[in-house]
Amino acid sequence: MGGQHVHASRLRNLGRLLAMVPFLLGCGGASAAAEPAWKTTWSLDAGFALEMDTEGYHFPTAIAFVPSPGPNADDALYFVVELRGRVKVVTRDRSVRTFAEGFVTTEFHDEPPDGTAEFGAAGICLDPTSGYVFVTFAYQDRDRLLRNDIIRFETTPGVFGTTPRSSSSFTDVFRPFKSGVSHEIGPCQVAGGLLYVSVGDGFDAPQGSQKLDTLLGKILRLTLDGKPAPGNPFPDPLDPAAPTNYVWAYGLRNPFGLKMVRGHLLAADNGLSTDRFLEIRPGENYLWDGTERSMAINVPAVIAPSVGPVQLDYLPADTTLFPEAYRGKFFAALSCRVSGIMTFPYDLDRGRMQGTPRYFMQHVGPGRQMVTGLAFGPDGLYFAPILPDRDGRTAVLRVRHDPSRTEATLLENPDPWVLLYEKGCYGCHKLGDLIRGGSEGPPLDRGPLIERLDRQLNNAEYERTLDAMDRVTDEPQASLRAARDEVRQAHGIDRIRAWVKWRVQEPRFDRLVSAMPNMNVSGPEAGKITNVLIGREPPKLTLADRLRRVLPENVGRRMLVIGSVGAFAVGLLVGAVLRRAPRARG
Repeated sequence: MGGQHVHASRLRNLGRLLAMVPFLLGCGGASAAAEPAWKTTWSLDAGFALEMDTEGYHFPTAIAFVPSPGPNADDALYFVVELRGRVKVVTRDRSVRTFAEGFVTTEFHDEPPDGTAEFGAAGICLDPTSGYVFVTFAYQDRDRLLRNDIIRFETTPGVFGTTPRSSSSFTDVFRPFKSGVSHEIGPCQVAGGLLYVSVGDGFDAPQGSQKLDTLLGKILRLTLDGKPAPGNPFPDPLDPAAPTNYVWAYGLRNPFGLKMVRGHLLAADNGLSTDRFLEIRPGENYLWDGTERSMAINVPAVIAPSVGPVQLDYLPADTTLFPEAYRGKFFAALSCRVSGIMTFPYDLDRGRMQGTPRYFMQHVGPGRQMVTGLAFGPDGLYFAPILPDRDGRTAVLRVRHDPSRTEATLLENPDPWVLLYEKGCYGCHKLGDLIRGGSEGPPLDRGPLIERLDRQLNNAEYERTLDAMDRVTDEPQASLRAARDEVRQAHGIDRIRAWVKWRVQEPRFDRLVSAMPNMNVSGPEAGKITNVLIGREPPKLTLADRLRRVLPENVGRRMLVIGSVGAFAVGLLVGAVLRRAPRARG
């Protein structure tokens, strides 16, 4: 949900390509078949373990915990919203029950991960004081036009319940405005007895976001009965039902993450190919005007390329649930590219970032996955992947602190194709017809790349270049003799692989000056890039490669020629003998 969908067909093609990458690279996951997929398809930071909490869902999109659940085994613990219009409640004994269904009456012809299927029930929030459960959703009206709506379920105050007493909807508030697939109504929050709701631009950009007489591209503030909240920044005293009365902030594209903490309202807004994390202030225009440039204005953090942040939660600084390094940070579910969870170290008091957003958890299994639901519970961080795993399970998983687990499986950039984006490779290089990058550098298509590097590297002149660099006393050349030795000792395709690996880590390892900048690529990341560009495994050695490994270059070439001529002569001789030999009868 909530990803970059303006160029839907191009991105679906890219998604299909990315989903095929593990199989194209020969890493389909057979070695991990002995363990369940939910264990083997996620990477975690050191000190954390993954557990399955409940399963049996159908496209889950959001999670909400009861703040103070009752003491009984059958008391409600948390709610899970499903895309197709069902709300499930999980009790303390981990029974999963249907809380409500049937409020989304649309007939769905496609299913995720198809981008055209990404609409339905999206967000959920709770008000313990009244026992209200709010669910946001998009539906098709009689004319099959997409509209937004909110339904409010009434339950027992404080402890809620496993079935609602009654329900009511806010249909009339949203009926005048068309929604859009993935750019629909999103998450909600209850704070101070009021309801905050984020609404995507419905693809009506920039008009929808910038005009105050629509409810698109906005953060809205309502009473719990669906009326405009008193004190909103754009009141219309002549028309109490006018859309402007509901608006709390505007100029947003697709704010699919929303979290209220200590009176601060934070949002994650999905862009075209970049996203932004921002604090929502009353009356503020966040200036989405249909251009990528507008996503970077007046915001504390911009994430590029897009990771599709959706449901947000916050880990308080005074908790003991996770170690100190993770406290006082926002956690965001990621719904595209490298799906998983990302942390945002935002200082609420100072109103600015205190560090760089980084991955906390990632999907590393084959195929596509999207994390859409996320919430802290009493014993860990819970999250809901929207798609079934390779075992056919759709589960709510829990991440808990485990000091005994000292090995980190987390990579800063686990997907090599995304890594190429994040390191800026496509700013200077093209890769096939799909990736239309820059033209300053040569294309990265595998065949021409290997052919070009073979001419450049597998010759005596290049080895003399390496020798010359060994005599340089300046950095970084002086410290990288081991890298040059690795390249020098390899031959054929092995030399090409070694060269690419070191070239992306330090472009000047074998030269004094390079137009290619140092992009801070780690060793594991360099290995992933090399696997994508050159191939995961070296091809079988040819006779010429084998000769080059054991003989000097000139001798090897001469022997190869002599061997070829000799083999040809022997072939002629054998053929002549066979022609003269009598044929066997019968």
